[in-house]
Amino acid sequence: ASGWIEAMKGQYILAVTTPGNPIAKKYTLNFNIKASDNCQLADLQVIVGGHNELLYHPKNKQYYITLPMGTKELPEIKYTPGDAYQTIKIEKNGVNGVTKILVTAANGDQSIYKIGFETETSTESRLKSIALDGVPLAGFNPDVKVYEYQLPIGTETLPQITCEGMDEYVETNIQTGGVNGTTRITGTAGDGSYTLYQIVFSVQQATIATLEGIYVNEQPLDGFAADVFEYTLKLPSSTTQQPVFTWKAHDKWQDISLRKPLDIAGDYKIMVKPQS
Repeated sequence: ASGWIEAMKGQYILAVTTPGNPIAKKYTLNFNIKASDNCQLADLQVIVGGHNELLYHPKNKQYYITLPMGTKELPEIKYTPGDAYQTIKIEKNGVNGVTKILVTAANGDQSIYKIGFETETSTESRLKSIALDGVPLAGFNPDVKVYEYQLPIGTETLPQITCEGMDEYVETNIQTGGVNGTTRITGTAGDGSYTLYQIVFSVQQATIATLEGIYVNEQPLDGFAADVFEYTLKLPSSTTQQPVFTWKAHDKWQDISLRKPLDIAGDYKIMVKPQS
């Protein structure tokens, strides 16, 4: 018997002939390379502050990691493929989200590793200071929530209000309520808890109801004193018109009016109403 071998891609054909039978008998051998079904990683690490924070096990597909307070970017994620035929894709979803690692084996099998990240949040919501026009609010205490503040007479606008949180993670919000109202300052911690401070503003009112001077026909009233409220004037017999009264107010918030008699002679009343 004699034979020959014909090789083709993935296939071998063995032909056998004998002297008495020239027709060859063919044996066909087909070879297939089995695709890898390995869709697991050999190793997975999350490096935080120079240290690996993930205890990896190939059968464990879900992990949770708490990142330090204030972390803004995802830490380094390192992995080692299970073999050279895997395709690996990473989907990152931020420091407060789930990062997914999709591992596809050569035969199409897949595994998804999930790493849930969460940043540590601050519970501090108090304020360190409150200032009005740059001057610290007198008597401020982080644990005292309500204050009363009297503004000078005539104030029409609030002073500039600034504040500082107890730490850098406190978010502050100021809602003003006017010069005769309540301003509310809220400090909010990273975990959502908050502290509310209130400043009750009021404008001091002018209470003086006396004049600085009275004038009759542009001449100072004889004997005038701020705390004397009644005077007697003698007019010449030739007077044909009522005298002209003017005055000097104590302050601009006084409401002053003059009440005249019907005739020349009679009571002239100067009414002075203070701001409050």
